[in-house]
Amino acid sequence: MFVLISTTTVNAEAKVSLLRRIFTKLTWEEIETIVDTPKEICAAIRHTVDYKEDFGDEWTAANETWNRGYGDCEDFAIAVLELCKKKGIKADIQVFYPNGSIVGHAVVIGEWKGKMWISSNGWFQYVKSIEHAKKEIKSEIGWKQREILMASI
Repeated sequence: MFVLISTTTVNAEAKVSLLRRIFTKLTWEEIETIVDTPKEICAAIRHTVDYKEDFGDEWTAANETWNRGYGDCEDFAIAVLELCKKKGIKADIQVFYPNGSIVGHAVVIGEWKGKMWISSNGWFQYVKSIEHAKKEIKSEIGWKQREILMASI
């Protein structure tokens, strides 16, 4: 038995059918209508954008990263941050880097329902503090035995 899912519902979120969500790449405008939480935002970005390092640290607009389908850490951070802002979720981009280095890693740190969270390359996790976030990034990137500093963007 085949069930047709209608997309003519009055609610804007229902206009993107389940079949379309599963089998096609949604537009940036469509994704804005179906994500509501930081975890959903991060998952949408992570599942649609591939990590590809660039050289020269170009910061790209969120919809451009989404449309081309790849980006590096700052592109992921910009995309996550823009969707958070559209949903009224408190978040900021922070750059973590080892002391004495000019190479850093851009992430989003936010607050959702009284809990701090971090998104690194689209991955979402709750953290207890900034120090906990630094420890997680240090482990992820492999910056062993180095003091980690943080700068706001």
